[in-house]
Amino acid sequence: MKDTPSRVIGFACVLLGVWILTYWLYQPARAITTDQRVPDPLPAPVPVPHPVEPNPAPKPTPKLDPLPNPDPAPPAQPTPPRTRRVQKLVAPEFREYVVQKGDTTFERIAARKDVLSDSRLGSLIARANPMADPTKLKPGVTVLHIPVDPENITGKLVWVDEPIPDSVPEATPTPTPTPSKPAQAGKSYTIQKDDTLWKIAEDFYGKGALWRTIAEANKDVIPNPDRPKPGTVIRIPPAP
Repeated sequence: MKDTPSRVIGFACVLLGVWILTYWLYQPARAITTDQRVPDPLPAPVPVPHPVEPNPAPKPTPKLDPLPNPDPAPPAQPTPPRTRRVQKLVAPEFREYVVQKGDTTFERIAARKDVLSDSRLGSLIARANPMADPTKLKPGVTVLHIPVDPENITGKLVWVDEPIPDSVPEATPTPTPTPSKPAQAGKSYTIQKDDTLWKIAEDFYGKGALWRTIAEANKDVIPNPDRPKPGTVIRIPPAP
């Protein structure tokens, strides 16, 4: 009977343990008493419509100047016309002169300033007027022909460049003619009939204007240069 209180206390302890265990296992979840709350989610942003602008007028495209060509092509050179070397006869030109008072010889006429201004050119007037007699010159009546070019009295051949027509096919270029070599100077010469110092100078020098060179070298045998005597032997000096 002495063990009864001990058993009661033991049984009470077991019940207490069972109660405690049951209490902790089956008690409801405790309510949250803290002030911490879960924040509500932020609302989604509302898109703001942008104002629609009207279609702007198209801007004109600026006109750009073309860039200069840094290396322009050279302009085409025109083709020079084709020419050929030909020989033509230049006709002599004369002007008329009416014999005036005091014109007794061709030398006096040639000495006039309005004629040739040189009395030594009387032979040229004689050659240009073969039918005129110097002893029968009549003032105001006789008309003489005065050569415009003293070197061209009976016609002169000259070389000129003549254009070739396009219809003519191209041929081998004509070589430039070599002028004929005048007679050798520095020798003697016998004056022939109808010879003049101008003609002799043309034969030996190729230029009649050098007749004074022959006249100066033969003063002792040619007293009148306008009328050299046929048969006279003269010296032909070298050309100046």
